[in-house]
Amino acid sequence: MGNVSLTLEIGENKHSVAETFFTDIEVVMALDLEMHRKIRNNNNTFAKVNGIEAIELKEGYAVAKMEITPNHYNPLDTVHGGAILTLADVAASFASNSHGIWQTTLDTSIHYVRAAAGKGTLYATAKEIKAGRKVSLYNVDVTDQDDRLIATCTISFMSLGEEIPDLKDENADLVVHKYDNAK
Repeated sequence: MGNVSLTLEIGENKHSVAETFFTDIEVVMALDLEMHRKIRNNNNTFAKVNGIEAIELKEGYAVAKMEITPNHYNPLDTVHGGAILTLADVAASFASNSHGIWQTTLDTSIHYVRAAAGKGTLYATAKEIKAGRKVSLYNVDVTDQDDRLIATCTISFMSLGEEIPDLKDENADLVVHKYDNAK
């Protein structure tokens, strides 16, 4: 067990976090997940094109954000439901793949609570409900920059049974997985 002092950055603000005791494995897992987040952000072309970036990743949990642009609008000048669902799916995908095994979306059920209008940022917070050997289930809430609920959904994933190399590979910054850049 090691003693680790943490500083938490939220936007431009830095907050000291009390010294906390972590086992070596917890520290390594956190570093692997942070590297995984960076690699997946870099290699997920679809998410990049849609302006989506994962900003937080823990085992079974992820937060992604999408800066709203006119490209996200529907004819009513609100954010298109497909853009909102894409944001939710990307966040849930990060959370489901955080266990180190590739998973793919099986099913999605979404409920839109209110329109997302104007400029700003949408956030999707994915939380694991159940991580099974073959099928996993996640709840995702999409909120705006004022923390108003825009949509809530449940997404199930199927395990592909294949380890994600960037959680294991020492040259992880060079890894581009076949599922990330399918042509």
